[in-house]
Amino acid sequence: MGHSTPEQKHSWYLRNKDRVRKKRQKWDKENPEKLRAQRQRYAKKHAKELYLAHKNHNDDLRFSAIANLGNVCVNCGITDVRVLTIDHVNNNGNVHRKKVSAVKLYRQLRDREVDMSDYQVLCWNCNYLKSNR
Repeated sequence: MGHSTPEQKHSWYLRNKDRVRKKRQKWDKENPEKLRAQRQRYAKKHAKELYLAHKNHNDDLRFSAIANLGNVCVNCGITDVRVLTIDHVNNNGNVHRKKVSAVKLYRQLRDREVDMSDYQVLCWNCNYLKSNR
């Protein structure tokens, strides 16, 4: 490229990012084994950061889902999100969990893609008491 400063390199990249992206996509397609090895090395090197990013993303999905359902235990009124859970009103959670992961359910509840009346917010204690009646 012949650029000497990071600012010049960045400027060149901004002007040519479509070209760079297409070249990278072509390389990725032609070198699947090398790409897989790159990704594995990256994942190994950045395992802790990737874990935390994944955990934070899932926590955000859970918090959004709980917020859409009212952010409060419907039995006792507690609002501490750390102890709130999503309960299947019809007691079919065990069957539903075999079909849909928790993260997918959180996403569906966040985006209101499911019947919201089938779910409620309970704290861990009330959820335990409900399941052991």
